[in-house]
Amino acid sequence: MNHTARRLAALCRHPLFLAALVIALAMPPAAGSWLRERLISAPRTAALAGASREAATTAAAAVTDAVARWRIRLSGFANEGAARAGLGPQGAETAIARLRTLFPEAQEARLVTGPEQLAPTDFLGRQLVRDVLTGSAFEAVAMKTGDNSWSLLLAAPVTLDGTPGGAALVELPAAALADALEQPAKPGEVVLSQRADGAAPQAFLTLGRGQLAPATAAIDNVPGWQVTSRLSAQAAAAHEPPRGFQWLVVGVPWAFGLGLLLLVTLRLWPRLQIREAAVSAEPPRQRRTTALLVEREAAAAAPGPAEQRATTRAAPPRPPQATPAAVATESCPEAVFRDYDIRGASGTQIDPAFALALGKTLGSRVRDAGGGRVAVARDGRTSSPELCEALIEGLLATGCDVVDIGLVPTPVLCFAADRLPAISATAMVTASHNPPGDNGFKITLEGQVLQGTELKALRQEMLDGKWREGEGSRETQDIREDYLSAVAADVPSRAPRTVVVDCGSGAAGELAPRLLEALGCDPVPLYCEIDGSFPHHPPDPSCAANLQDLRKVVAATQADLGIALDGDGDRLVVVSASGRIVWPDELMMIFARDILTAHPGADIVYDVKSSRRLGNLISSYGGRPVMHRTGHSHIRTRTAELNAPLGGEFSGHIFFRDRWLGCDDALYAAARLLEILNLREQQLDAVLATLEASAATGEIRLAVPEEDKFALIDRVRAAADFEDAKIIDIDGLRVEFAGGWGLVRASNTEAAITLRFEADDENQLEAIRARFQALLDRAAPDRELKL
Repeated sequence: MNHTARRLAALCRHPLFLAALVIALAMPPAAGSWLRERLISAPRTAALAGASREAATTAAAAVTDAVARWRIRLSGFANEGAARAGLGPQGAETAIARLRTLFPEAQEARLVTGPEQLAPTDFLGRQLVRDVLTGSAFEAVAMKTGDNSWSLLLAAPVTLDGTPGGAALVELPAAALADALEQPAKPGEVVLSQRADGAAPQAFLTLGRGQLAPATAAIDNVPGWQVTSRLSAQAAAAHEPPRGFQWLVVGVPWAFGLGLLLLVTLRLWPRLQIREAAVSAEPPRQRRTTALLVEREAAAAAPGPAEQRATTRAAPPRPPQATPAAVATESCPEAVFRDYDIRGASGTQIDPAFALALGKTLGSRVRDAGGGRVAVARDGRTSSPELCEALIEGLLATGCDVVDIGLVPTPVLCFAADRLPAISATAMVTASHNPPGDNGFKITLEGQVLQGTELKALRQEMLDGKWREGEGSRETQDIREDYLSAVAADVPSRAPRTVVVDCGSGAAGELAPRLLEALGCDPVPLYCEIDGSFPHHPPDPSCAANLQDLRKVVAATQADLGIALDGDGDRLVVVSASGRIVWPDELMMIFARDILTAHPGADIVYDVKSSRRLGNLISSYGGRPVMHRTGHSHIRTRTAELNAPLGGEFSGHIFFRDRWLGCDDALYAAARLLEILNLREQQLDAVLATLEASAATGEIRLAVPEEDKFALIDRVRAAADFEDAKIIDIDGLRVEFAGGWGLVRASNTEAAITLRFEADDENQLEAIRARFQALLDRAAPDRELKL
């Protein structure tokens, strides 16, 4: 046997080569199957499931929108005088003609006073009439007709003297939903089925064409119905990875196995040559088995760097120190303790001595309640660093431990309180949207915002000066990256949209563009440098004048939309691609419609400044509209009390509790808006076009001295004489007319009263404005309060 043959035989008997051979033969099939499942099958299945779910969600949203429009149209008719007259024998023909005008596609239109007026076999119609006459929420139902076709039946109550006296019914062809779905021209299939307890869903409308892909069905639900979507074979093929990639996935394990065999052979072959030469050179009697020497290197593991541990020194328990009033009354003005935060002129009303006393008072409260850790942050105002240091000094003096979050938007402090352990209270140094000369504090204790009488009590405790004593510790935490990661993870939808972001030189200027990038957008920063003097415009997006630069840049860059934030990043206003200002109550309509599909019947909280259309939309989607007092703390508290998934106010504070923390977070609200646009695959202007239209003003501010504004509103209430309207006085005076509404209230953040008006058209809007101007003239004849 020649040398090469002997070496090959030795190689084949070598344990290392045999191990490599087993791996090379056994590993590729298993690894190839695993890689194929992970890199091809699972992503394709997930992509198909996602595409199917998206198609079903889109179809469900389209069906919900269409039915909601019908409901609003039918409810509007039911509230007309013609509908009430139509319940009698004289006006029936005129009313039905009017109803057919509103529903030209209707197969049947009727007005009845009770279910007995319908045929005994019309079980669904009779039940629907009973439901609306007993006050149940009315919904569309599908009904099978005599020729085995399907119709849609809708009903709305017609009220007489405040109680349901009859019902308006329309019967529409099921195919009327085809236009809403725009499905016949698309490949794939959408099937609408009616659900009933104890029975399988019955399909009543099937739309689509083309060959369907197997196992691509997805189901979504709308009230009473089920939406099933199936992808076409063509659409499913789009999610198939390239053929070359599939071959690569299969070939890589085999290439690895062959490479391993080659590597082992190349390493063993020289050794076998040396061994053979050594054995051949020995005399036969001296031959011996040569053992393979394997050297093992053992390296002692060096100890890693010692962990640094923060040591917190606990203050010895001491009774509260009774000291003379540490803050003079004039140094603690009552005016700065507003309804939902502390806010006033920096340097005069609010200075470091004020902040020090506030820190001692808040720290004593925390210690008295058994807590000990307070998170503190500040905005970018020029006075904020000094006030923040004084506040922290006061907290430390009571024995509280302080976590300094640094210069961040207010919602990041809220996020820190949720994620960091044992946070008993938070204090944000900010005056929000106020002018640069102001500053203040937003405070929470055990997760609750201090407001109203609680803030007044805090002032009294500052004046009393009975503070705890101790020695707390201070640490710094940078939680910004954690916040950005958490928001991006909660909103996984991505689309390459161009978004102009105007932070008004406020505290969100550093984070907002980075968040948009994380969400897959192309941000165009506008006034994102943090400058507490606010050199470009006041940091108040609720004022239309402050949005003009944003509108210009959106137009110049052809951006998809623009977002505007306030000084501490908790208020949001949006500008669409067409330049339309989208006020927060319209944003709430978009958010409410989205959230109610996942939380049917939920409460949605909004303030007295918000549009009447918001309440109508919430009701039409099966939710419960809850109007409450204006103020971020009031809305936040009420939203939490009702366990509502959404709350918001016209100034831009929006609270999500379905998937987020329940605090007002403009950055997160912007992310949720982008998610909705991405899921609907629409531009913002297209989504706005689906909402009910009206004529409305923005918020109108009239300057009134701080000490006079609440008394003035009391005089306005006393002078009000609106016998033809409904009065809502939970916050100021909101007057609801048949064709619109008006509001006047005292601002809680400025020396001003604020007004807002909305109506069905411009003529009615001007009429309501004129009536309020006359009311102001009667209540304050000595003031120039001109709208």
